[in-house]
Amino acid sequence: MSLLLPSYHGVHVPEPRREHVKLQWLQPDWQRNTRVREQAKTCPCRVVVYTLFQAGGLAFIRRVDASDTVETERLRAAVTREMWDWLLTGRAV
Repeated sequence: MSLLLPSYHGVHVPEPRREHVKLQWLQPDWQRNTRVREQAKTCPCRVVVYTLFQAGGLAFIRRVDASDTVETERLRAAVTREMWDWLLTGRAV
């Protein structure tokens, strides 16, 4: 919770646009990149929570819901950041 914005609790992912991209979600490789940094996260008050991670020059997005945890492929950080922006604007799911 922010001291400047006490009512702000996180970014909510909007409903997908009519013409959206479907990202490829993979089972997590828990042995790879054990040292990752969380770069951004969506609001945990939603059923699905997305987290943007970076490890070296590669980044990936993790999607967690009540029944499953999946991740995108590890790609260059700039490419993954664009995918993150797509998620946050409803252009990807």
